[in-house]
Amino acid sequence: MRYWKELYVSEELKGREEEIIEHLEKKEFQFRVYLIALPENERNQLEIYHSGMLNQTWYREKDVFVVGLAKGYLQALELVKELIDQVFRETGDADVRQYIWKRQGS
Repeated sequence: MRYWKELYVSEELKGREEEIIEHLEKKEFQFRVYLIALPENERNQLEIYHSGMLNQTWYREKDVFVVGLAKGYLQALELVKELIDQVFRETGDADVRQYIWKRQGS
């Protein structure tokens, strides 16, 4: 698993990023933590899923690129909105994937 260097984090999780990432890396269940990630399918922009999904066989075999952490699904939606708004303000476009890779240096 990889993480965006400008990781978006919901207010309720700020300051706990390292702890949460440590639990994610160990595949430990985190009841209210949702991930915002770049999908494997390059035509799509973002995916939101519960951290427990990482224990599914499919996810264990994938290199998930996490761009945000949220406490609950609604906060994940809010972070996605904030990210899209930022991308549009800075680029005049809504190509979130390209924006993230460019800022990551890839």
